[in-house]
Amino acid sequence: MANKLPIFLMRYSDSGFTNPHELVKTEAPANRSERFSHMGAMFWGFESARHRATKIDKDAKKLFYNDQSENWMVLGLKLESLVSRIEVSTKYFTGNQVPAISIILRNGSEETLAVDRQPLDPDSEHGFDIKPTAATECTVICHHDGGIAQIELIGEFLSAETDEQNLLTYASISKISNEHYGGPAQAIQGERQVDHMLGWESARTGFGEHAVFHLRKPTVVKELIVDTYMHRLNAPLTCHLFGIKTESNNISDEIWGGRPVWGTRFSNDLEIIPDNFPEYMRNREFQRENAPDPSKFEVFLHPGTKWTPLLSFCSLEPDSWHKFSDMESSDAFTDLLFLLYPNGGIHGLKLHGHEQ
Repeated sequence: MANKLPIFLMRYSDSGFTNPHELVKTEAPANRSERFSHMGAMFWGFESARHRATKIDKDAKKLFYNDQSENWMVLGLKLESLVSRIEVSTKYFTGNQVPAISIILRNGSEETLAVDRQPLDPDSEHGFDIKPTAATECTVICHHDGGIAQIELIGEFLSAETDEQNLLTYASISKISNEHYGGPAQAIQGERQVDHMLGWESARTGFGEHAVFHLRKPTVVKELIVDTYMHRLNAPLTCHLFGIKTESNNISDEIWGGRPVWGTRFSNDLEIIPDNFPEYMRNREFQRENAPDPSKFEVFLHPGTKWTPLLSFCSLEPDSWHKFSDMESSDAFTDLLFLLYPNGGIHGLKLHGHEQ
């Protein structure tokens, strides 16, 4: 039996005028076209900036048009499903709706073009009956900019819901570098139940944040989920995960001393590993280094001597859902060191794996 499938917004190109997560809410879009903020009318759903396809070269005093320039959004299905119909609403977008859309369904490495550049009318409901297609993700391509109030996927579940536990829920947390606006314990509980920022967020003054999670049992890590939901302008740039197996509930000074640490690499290949990297950066001690231009350098993470890399380097995007499953080690660990660079906030943090 076909039903409305539970979906969530994973990531998107641009939605500067609105809260794009309203796009996947189950309630009907609200008419807020007469309510205004500093960004203009407060429409419901997704609305991008204008002029995606048109660019200006100010020096040459010329305008250029690119018909392949697009906005987009990626929706995640909470369960693998067979999608048979896609419904798209431009409710209350009377002159600023997306003119046309294409929709791609994905299931692993398989992609299916389900809707091929179909026009959208203003303030209207649109339904697309498609060949039933298995999917775990749905990419909506907007030609080229504008607004969409709501998207619904109709179909049937192909897999049963699993009760996969967030193993960080049972972990004790230590060595927290900064929790100025909220700590990692709040990120563990992040479930996108509010329309504003929550979670672990550090002060702006940090240069590399971290926390250690002591797991209840030795665990082989399968995947890490990092959600920067609602952190549009203050998400970290990268995250990193390392593990170690100890016989104690506490991290000894020796083990902590052998942890991964941040360093600088200059254009003449000079590498510096400061004793206190945040202070080194805040005090601008790099200006004293013997390099051609000490104001510009690479920041790198030295792996240390005691901890095993699981995720050496993962980039993070603002207001996006990230799943990292390409673990660099299949060993079991009792303690995990999670790092963020340089600072900022994450809403959700989940760890899945096999406890021993």
